[in-house]
Amino acid sequence: MARVSISKEQWRIARIQWEGDPLVSYADIAEQLTTSRQAVKQHADRNGWQKKIDAAAVAEKAHIAADAKVSYVPVGTPEQAPSVYVETAENVDLSRAPMRPALPTPVPAGTDSQTASVMVEQGAVDMRAQVLAQHRTEWKAVRSKLYKLLKAGDSMPDGDTARAVKAVAESVKVLQEGERKAYGLEAPGDPRNPGAGRPAIVINRTKGKTIGR
Repeated sequence: MARVSISKEQWRIARIQWEGDPLVSYADIAEQLTTSRQAVKQHADRNGWQKKIDAAAVAEKAHIAADAKVSYVPVGTPEQAPSVYVETAENVDLSRAPMRPALPTPVPAGTDSQTASVMVEQGAVDMRAQVLAQHRTEWKAVRSKLYKLLKAGDSMPDGDTARAVKAVAESVKVLQEGERKAYGLEAPGDPRNPGAGRPAIVINRTKGKTIGR
């Protein structure tokens, strides 16, 4: 790759972007600066670049932000379920394309370092919060589909009901697992406790019993 002239201001902004988001790599910075990954790494090593926040801390803040975006109402019986979830389900595309991280967070030239650092960290949190909110909304939609099928009664055999719901749930699960890895959200629910908060669907056709959570 031909040698590229990079200003001190560009390097200053690049450092803030790299240090403020645990997922931003040397390759991401190299692409932004139109230089090589090796050139970025050499510059970072010479100048003591260090990550300022880890993935778990960003994920925890993202979960808190996602809580404000998506409300959840517990469901106790099949009779309660449709009114809770039906509106959500109608507008959710469960066959969407995967979301990809847009890195690094843009910072205008001339932004002072303190403001830039806040912008980068907030951008990292907001991006992940949006993913989490989407995932939670999608699981609401999956549950809504389940409740609608169960409400249909005996017109659909139990085996067909279970297979229909399982097919939708599995496709959503695969999609979301890939996105959690891409965004550094390996432990939904509580990043300090891997596996916490993973959605579960429980089918129980006994009248008056809980059928999901």
